[in-house]
Amino acid sequence: MQQEVLFHLNPQRWQLVEYIAKGVSTPTQLAKKTALSLAYVASQLKLLEAYKLVKQVKGTSKKVGKPSTHYTLNLHESTVMNFHENQANITTIKPNHYNQITLATLGLEDEERYVLQKFYFSYEKLLDNIDLIAITQKESGKIHLLAITQTPEPFRTKHSNITIDLPNGKEVVLAIWSHTEEEVKAGLTAKEEYYVEKIKHARLLWEKRGVNLE
Repeated sequence: MQQEVLFHLNPQRWQLVEYIAKGVSTPTQLAKKTALSLAYVASQLKLLEAYKLVKQVKGTSKKVGKPSTHYTLNLHESTVMNFHENQANITTIKPNHYNQITLATLGLEDEERYVLQKFYFSYEKLLDNIDLIAITQKESGKIHLLAITQTPEPFRTKHSNITIDLPNGKEVVLAIWSHTEEEVKAGLTAKEEYYVEKIKHARLLWEKRGVNLE
């Protein structure tokens, strides 16, 4: 990302970028979600295009012969601003699993961050089979994770509970609730409390491929 672009992203533009990242993609949908006028949203989308943060793609429309305009993110990277004694810099980070989990855990307590990063490095090959993983609940000595995978059985039979040792001798258990994307979609459609609560409280750690739970 061109670093100067960051300083042109006012709260409204950030809000549009956040919704586009979550799959809200047409100008009409964005205007509805943000409670902004359609004309204003359209003008801001043009600016975001000029900054090369988003791009247009043609989608389908209910009206025959009239494709709708959708927006998607044009960049897949992270920018970190560091302000510390004798240091002030901006770094652009390209996406990979490790960078994703590092950034996602920055706001967590030191112990939780240690546990999740150790989990990543200890079970990296196992995680190759996961499309998405998120924190859904934290309690004393235990962190609950939601894993979206096309092959949930190995996790259910062998890896539903993983113990991570801490440097101070304590242990933290990772409870992994594994489901296919189809199972979660069906549960949300049926408004099953289990799935609704899992998604409601989910904090994304990393995503290997696009998972659409709408």
